[in-house]
Amino acid sequence: MSVNELMHKVEAHYDRLQARSEAADEDYCVRANEVEENMTFDDLLEAMVKLPDSVKKQALRDAAQARSTDLFADTYERLWETQTGKALQRAIDCAYQRKDIA
Repeated sequence: MSVNELMHKVEAHYDRLQARSEAADEDYCVRANEVEENMTFDDLLEAMVKLPDSVKKQALRDAAQARSTDLFADTYERLWETQTGKALQRAIDCAYQRKDIA
């Protein structure tokens, strides 16, 4: 195999990887937007219930002492990260399954 043939193979492989990456990025953005649009206050409350007791106790202590607490913001962030993480995995899976990229 000549150097030119090898370079063309490498470039073709790189192009396929680049296309997969772009497809995954695009799908991730779509999924992340869907997650954020569909997230409800009930989702947030459900996520708060699942937080470790130590986090909930500290939030109650902070509230009792009139300190600001970031419990809602932290819970929302954790919930969003979890949901977008799942969305990212679905986007990656979708990108690998695309027939026009493989």
